Amino acid sequence: MQKATCMKSKMRGRVTEIDMGEAKQGEATSHTYAIKNTYYKLSVNDRPLWEIDLLNFIYRKDGKDIVPDRIRSALGLG
Repeated sequence: MQKATCMKSKMRGRVTEIDMGEAKQGEATSHTYAIKNTYYKLSVNDRPLWEIDLLNFIYRKDGKDIVPDRIRSALGLG
């Protein structure tokens, strides 16, 4: 028997475009959205693989920070 894998994806942002399509009585409708993401986190079996937070300058891969402190320091972020 194959083991199940749990994947979670979290995203935050704002909607920049909405296309409501055409609605007709008795028919299914579809909508299209464009979203500007500011946060993304991907976890597999509760283990974080990627976390990107543009507003707080956080970039993590496998739970480890991938932006050196010297870069944050040069940008005045810590």
